[in-house]
Amino acid sequence: MYVADGWFCALFIGGMLLCDLDLLAAKDELPQIFSTLKPYKSYIFYTLFAISNYLGGIPSHSFDMNVFRKSFGWYYLSFLKPQAVFDYKWFYLFWAATFLVASIPRIPWLKRFFEIPFNQYLARISFSLYLVHGPVLWTLGDRIYAAVGWSKESNATRIPGWINLFPLPKLGPFGLEVSFLLPQLILLPFTLWIAEISTRLIDEPSNRFVHWFSLNWKTADAVFSCASPASEQTEDIEPGSLKGSHFQPPVPLRREEDIRIYTLHAVNSKNKDGKTL
Repeated sequence: MYVADGWFCALFIGGMLLCDLDLLAAKDELPQIFSTLKPYKSYIFYTLFAISNYLGGIPSHSFDMNVFRKSFGWYYLSFLKPQAVFDYKWFYLFWAATFLVASIPRIPWLKRFFEIPFNQYLARISFSLYLVHGPVLWTLGDRIYAAVGWSKESNATRIPGWINLFPLPKLGPFGLEVSFLLPQLILLPFTLWIAEISTRLIDEPSNRFVHWFSLNWKTADAVFSCASPASEQTEDIEPGSLKGSHFQPPVPLRREEDIRIYTLHAVNSKNKDGKTL
């Protein structure tokens, strides 16, 4: 973000880094620095959690940096913003999101909260929810908000018939107005429903296919790594058998069952010295 205005890419890369660290932790292969800091783990993650909550509350109602710097408690932090970032809030939200995701699994009471069934359901549909919430807001959301009185200049040309169809009072604090919250009674359930459909029809089948492909790719690779190259095959290999110093499938492997059977034979076959090939 100090080179290009790519906060969205930074968020993805930050998530990948956290995922890699979790995988290393599961295998007890984290760098030594993490072992050194382990006695201070609780203090570190509670501090990160507090910082994430503070940064997540960044004033973002204006693009004007002068307005931002005049906000209480943000003057010195405003100088951390990279020159390349146009909408300054995303720089601070990047760090807020990264610290929050890193700290939640390491704070027991927070972890328990996010393990309740409803939150686990949201986790299951989270990727689809991320994909569909934008199109829902751009289509249904624009129309409902225009109908209750939150119209934009573009609505006059795109959806003029929806403007102020059912105007509602704009009572309440900023961001919690009645006319802003009531449309959520329609938008939120509808978005969750579309996300559920997308999860069932697209996300989960895609994950199953990738898992199946990965499993069969590794299985086939194991088979052919055990098979000898053509130049090393000798006459002591009998067709249709596992005899000889190398394993060679007698027929082309066409089905998943064939691949798994020959993999088991290959792994368990031994050479003359009693060593597994």
